[in-house]
Amino acid sequence: MVGTVAVKSEQETALTLRDRLAADHGLFSNRVQILFDLLLVGFACLRMWWIVTAIGAVLLADFAIYMAKRKRILSLWNNGTPRLTTAEDFHAADEAFKAQDRSTPTMSDFENAMGLSALPDWRTALRYQEIVRLYQGGLVADIGCGDGRLCWLYNICPPEKYYGIDSGGLVKVLAERTSERARAIKGVAEATGLPDEYVDLVVCTEVFEHLTDPARALREFCRLLKPGGRIVIQSPSARRLRNLNPFHVATIFLGRWFPSVLQRTVVHENTFIRAFTYHWDFTRQDFRNFVQGLPLKIESVRGAMYRFNPNGNAMHRLAYRIACLPIINSLWWDLTFVLRKS
Repeated sequence: MVGTVAVKSEQETALTLRDRLAADHGLFSNRVQILFDLLLVGFACLRMWWIVTAIGAVLLADFAIYMAKRKRILSLWNNGTPRLTTAEDFHAADEAFKAQDRSTPTMSDFENAMGLSALPDWRTALRYQEIVRLYQGGLVADIGCGDGRLCWLYNICPPEKYYGIDSGGLVKVLAERTSERARAIKGVAEATGLPDEYVDLVVCTEVFEHLTDPARALREFCRLLKPGGRIVIQSPSARRLRNLNPFHVATIFLGRWFPSVLQRTVVHENTFIRAFTYHWDFTRQDFRNFVQGLPLKIESVRGAMYRFNPNGNAMHRLAYRIACLPIINSLWWDLTFVLRKS
């Protein structure tokens, strides 16, 4: 890392999030996009082709602006310094927060900054419950565990069977919450320090996308996993539906066969500190490449279902079922990859 790490003010954090959201659309908001899309379909049904052509030209211009804006912002982020790449870098970030008498931010802090604090608890719980259902006994290694809430809040396994590994200072919360019954290890995903073929389940949620070398990390996960064990990775999808421009929607579907057309994120500005963080968006093809030469098989790839409550009211249950349909399911923001070791 080149340069020093400084904590952002609330105003700087808000500006960072605004810029990040701005990279997801062109001139028009999704509400305006829906209006244009309806007009396009309506005039096409009336066979008023000159109006259809005009609306199509406007949407194409909006898509071009979206791509140009995204290229400019990503170029700015990709060339930014300092970058958080090593355990020492993240330790420096912890020290910067400590110097201001602030704790290292958690996912809850990010949701608060995004204005999502009013969201129901079940939305966050669904993410962790999906992992808990995959636990079939044995030892668990939670890579990038943060404060270890998968253990002490969502009870994936007895604390004695849980290894929480994180490069940040939040790992000490795990030890405190479990009275040191769980193993809280300060380390990195690429070198956990655990023995070969030691654990039965490796979990990595909302962390894999921030690693400098994801392929190397996956090799480490495979090394410490017992034969027959599983790796569960939750990370953003490169085929996420960022906006409702029909040209963008078309690239999302084409991305299934031609991933190069997708608008990926590679590096972005950190939310809370003046530094830059890796942020990869993945496809199924990426993981096929990652597992080549490893005794790993992709067992399932599933879009995240955190927007609708399968145990909620009738509308939520219906929306959840629709969201599970293969074509629609592929458009969600996050993916859950389940890999099994042969």
